[in-house]
Order: sequence, then C-alpha cells, then structure tokens
Amino acid sequence: MQISDKNYLVVQGNELINAKYKLTSGEMRLLYVLMSKIKPDDKNFMTYEIPVKDFAKLLDVKRKDLHKYIDDVSTRFLERMLTLPDPDDPNGFVKYSWANRFDYKPKEGWFKVRLNPEIKPALLDLRNKYTKAELKYLLQFKSFYTQRIYWLLKQYEKIGTRKISIDEIKRSLDVEKRYVMYGHLKARIILPAQKELKRKSDIYFKFEEIKAGRKVKEIQFKIFKNTKNLSEQNQQKFDWMKEIDDHAEQMSAYLETLKTLDPQKKKTVEKEIDEMVLKTPGLSRERAIEIYFTTR
Repeated sequence: MQISDKNYLVVQGNELINAKYKLTSGEMRLLYVLMSKIKPDDKNFMTYEIPVKDFAKLLDVKRKDLHKYIDDVSTRFLERMLTLPDPDDPNGFVKYSWANRFDYKPKEGWFKVRLNPEIKPALLDLRNKYTKAELKYLLQFKSFYTQRIYWLLKQYEKIGTRKISIDEIKRSLDVEKRYVMYGHLKARIILPAQKELKRKSDIYFKFEEIKAGRKVKEIQFKIFKNTKNLSEQNQQKFDWMKEIDDHAEQMSAYLETLKTLDPQKKKTVEKEIDEMVLKTPGLSRERAIEIYFTTR
C-alpha cells in the first residue's frame, strides 16, 4: 500500500494521547505518517523511508514549496519535546525528543526518519492501551489543537463521555501560560475544535461546563459518532472494526480471569481448554478459551 493511501490507520498509546507536547500542524502530519508505518507486531522502530512525491500529495504541498517545507518541518520536528510524567515522582517529568535523525535525499526522491527509541513504550507493544484513527480524518484538521482534542475524545469514544479538568486540558495542549483565563481557552481552542470536528471528522462533541463557585473547573464532553461524514463503505468498515475491538476486549477479559484463578483451578481450566483443542480439528486455543468461558 502506498503512503498516499489515506485509509491508513494511525495507532498511538493512550499515554501519548494524554502527554504534554506541542507541534505545528505540519509536524503533526509528519508524525501521523510515521505512526501509520508502524506495524502492530514491531518490537523496535525502523528507519522509516517516506517517498517525497507521496508525502507532498498526502499533505497537499505544492512542488515549488516542497524543499523548504521539508527543511522547515524536519528542523522543528527534531527540536520538539515530548513530556511524560515521571512514574517515580508525582511532581516530576521526563522530556524526550521525538526523533534523532532525518535524512533528505531530493535527487533520490525520499527522506528517512529515525524515531527516538526511548519513546518506544508510547508507540510499540501497546496491547489494549491504545487508540486508533483513520489517517484521512487526521490530515484534514488545520489546527493542532483540534487534533489534540480529537485524540483526547477519540480515546473515550466507546464510553461516550469524558470529564477533563481545565488544568489537564491546558497541560496536555501546553497552553498553561498562553491561555490563563478559561474564556480564552474556550473561545480559541474548544469552540473552534468543536466546529472543525463536526465538519470534518468521524466524531463530534457537545460539552457542559462544571463550575466550582463561579469558576469553570472541568468540562464534561459528550462524544458522538458523526455519521454524516461516514460513507457507506466507511460505515461498514467502522462497524466491522468495532466488532473486532469488542472481541479483542472480551478475549482480554477472559485471559485476565484465567490469570486470577488460584493455581490448582487455573491448571484444571487450562487442561480442559487444551483437551478441547486436541479433540476438535481446526479449533484454535483462543476460540477454545472463548467457548469455555461462554458455556460455564
């Protein structure tokens, strides 16, 4: 599949969705392209080669502006920082660069990016702690803040609601100093994001302000599927993906239940499951586990 195919899925860890960082729209789009090239079973980052022609088409960059665009985006992207909380200190944090190398070969028609291996936990081996979105929606957003709000809500799409404190929104978007007053945050980030998502994406939101006295302290977002932006083909794909996700979550629950059994009980259950597999040609162990728990 070519990089110019906007039906790529972008997957990122939930830790990254809630992390503190700020990128321009162009840098964010570059990151999306890199994320879309990561495979679910990758254990390490590769050096990702991006065809310049496909990249320009994907981002709708004019040929005469392309060299300067790549030069500017690569320079800034290498300088940007990702801030994650320190797991050993509630008041601490750890800063990482996104990438540590960018090679551009205009004569050969490609550039290569090597992501910083220290951010692997946020992008690789995510198991169930991830959220995914279609690249075609992400590339339509003009505002970096719309993109961040989209991910914060996309993570909770199945739940349908998310409550976030104003301080947490400011921290995630790295605007604590820029938008001190809630009114400014609402007017310049929340409302424009609401309008852009409604017009361009697969989800939209309504929100309720939660006050402590006269001050807005939290926002209760209500998240909805934006069916008018889903074609029939995409709607079918959405439903199919939801079925896969639901099945994966159910299997995860079965496996967690298996882990919590006392050693003797666990041994007995696993023996029954193994016997089922041996006695039934073509029956996978995963299916045998599902049958066991749904018939007991």
